[in-house]
Amino acid sequence: MRATYYDGNDILVIRLSDKPIHREVSQGWCTHISYAEDGTAVEIALC
Repeated sequence: MRATYYDGNDILVIRLSDKPIHREVSQGWCTHISYAEDGTAVEIALC
């Protein structure tokens, strides 16, 4: 797991695994979760 903060855009990206992203789902205005093909969470983006 690794976390990256993009200061210019005020976005925190938390990468949970190295699996390729298959689909992304918005959970609201500033929360996006990316999933692998097997349904596991791969990445969380917060703004």
